[in-house]
Amino acid sequence: MLPMREIVLQLLPGGLRLLFVEGYRPPSLRRRYVEEYEASLRAGHPDWSGERIHSMASRYVSPPGIAPHSAGRPST
Repeated sequence: MLPMREIVLQLLPGGLRLLFVEGYRPPSLRRRYVEEYEASLRAGHPDWSGERIHSMASRYVSPPGIAPHSAGRPST
């Protein structure tokens, strides 16, 4: 079975392409990304405060409480 993306691409009229700018990530997955990245920052910077860890992590991954990708690049 073809992935949904391939099916959609086949249905588009000739000359048109589809660009995904953003995808849905459930809050639980976004939370996990934030927690994992904060843990790696904490391990690499044990002298940083919790506030700084969270601030730095939020530059790379979007915490569940705010709009996705409000700063930095999207998580992958």
